[in-house]
Amino acid sequence: MWLNTIAAMVCVLTVFVPLARLAGARASDFMSHYAAGEIVRQEPQNLYSLSVQKQYQTAVRGRQFLPWVHPPVEALLFAPLTLMGIDRAFRVWEALSIGGLCWIAFSMRRLLGDLTGVQLGAVFAAGWLPLACGLAAGQDHIVCLLLYTWVFLLADEGRDVAAGCCLGLTFVRFQLAIPVLLFFVAMRRWRVVGGAVATVAGMAAVSFAVVGRALVPSYRAAIVYLAAVHDVPSLTRMPSVRGLLAFVVKEPRELVMATAVAWVAVLGVGALMWMRADKRRFDVVFASALLLALAVDYHVFMYDLSVVVLAGVLMVRRWPRFTVWLWVVGVAEAALVPVSQKFGLVALLLLGAGFWAARRALITEAPDGVCRPGLIPSPDVGPTTGR
Repeated sequence: MWLNTIAAMVCVLTVFVPLARLAGARASDFMSHYAAGEIVRQEPQNLYSLSVQKQYQTAVRGRQFLPWVHPPVEALLFAPLTLMGIDRAFRVWEALSIGGLCWIAFSMRRLLGDLTGVQLGAVFAAGWLPLACGLAAGQDHIVCLLLYTWVFLLADEGRDVAAGCCLGLTFVRFQLAIPVLLFFVAMRRWRVVGGAVATVAGMAAVSFAVVGRALVPSYRAAIVYLAAVHDVPSLTRMPSVRGLLAFVVKEPRELVMATAVAWVAVLGVGALMWMRADKRRFDVVFASALLLALAVDYHVFMYDLSVVVLAGVLMVRRWPRFTVWLWVVGVAEAALVPVSQKFGLVALLLLGAGFWAARRALITEAPDGVCRPGLIPSPDVGPTTGR
């Protein structure tokens, strides 16, 4: 367990520290986070004003405008960093992100202890490019990965309320968190759902307290701008159903409708399978939920696939052959970089793995009439810790 954990930390430090040192604040998405932190500190009522955001981003010599559409509570996280200037703030954020990766490895030490060197390498292969892209962009992807790791670990230990509170915090990226919340509804983990709803309600109250009554109309305007202007040139770069459909559906309104239909279909079938899943296969079904949530995410880019690291660890512990899928994902990600980054094709891999995992956890009726889970564990293997 400790050997694999230390190996994971060494990989993080040796690979990502040099990458973080090469990244620049003004050529990254961090510029948007930094500007939001300044706005929420100086004139919070204008947090979602596009003109004010442009003004603050221009003041720090940003190379392109990137609208801030995250909740105000996350802007509060970046507010203290603005006291030290953008360049130093960026370095501090990169250091915190790398520290977060090491914390993730430590938190998952029990899970990592079940993996062989080849399996650990496959997880790294699938997660390297998303993690690297996010670090170069100064994104908050590692915070999301850390929160989802805690959600799983707490829920697996039966600490449902705490798991729900962590799940509520993931609503800083609500388009990914909503399908995961639907998963817990399908699994009838009501205390998780209650904790998440309470946390989201608290975040909403803080958001209104920070921004005021202008929150809803100004936030709606920022979302419309992001979807209609910012996303259009890079739709096929989204490793999701939306990015996949963008190859064949060109008209914006038709693309929105097609994406909505796919969202309902994927999550509808997924929810039916999760409801029938063997509860002892919680790790596998949770991995399925993460993969399908990524596939239907409306606004997802390569760095958001960092969550595949957690899903991959959970899957290969059960089925070592899933290592092949992780290598395929890693190769596909790298191969698509020089081909105009058409990551929309990765959605097919996410959908296939997500439904396959859900199917393997289904409770089925054996020929002798006895109901058994889709995967029968060995007599000496526990319900959630064995392969």
